[in-house]
Amino acid sequence: MPLWMYLAHPIMVVTFGYQERYSAIWDKELNRLMDSDRNPEIDRYTAKFRVDGGEYEVWISNRYYSYGFIYRVDGIAAPKSMRKRPSLRTMRRLADIESDFNRWMERKEVDDFISATGIKK
Repeated sequence: MPLWMYLAHPIMVVTFGYQERYSAIWDKELNRLMDSDRNPEIDRYTAKFRVDGGEYEVWISNRYYSYGFIYRVDGIAAPKSMRKRPSLRTMRRLADIESDFNRWMERKEVDDFISATGIKK
């Protein structure tokens, strides 16, 4: 994890730089979701984890200000009172999953373009 993140984290906590409050319970649950579904469906705003027959949408927009909270479960919006943030380490892990997905999508788009047009890299 970059040094600037460790230095900025206490400032964000003290100055209310995070929109959501920390929850150790949510931190543990989000790690469980990430362990159980290593390839979530990711769009512009959420990561969808399919675990134990349910679909859990986690907010991934607004990194790190408002990031990593439960957004919907099985299509039902979570009450605002349940919006809690995970630890910095878990947010970083979620960001890594998001970045890996975005890199994969970029490679796929290039490969699809090459296949469709016959143009070489």
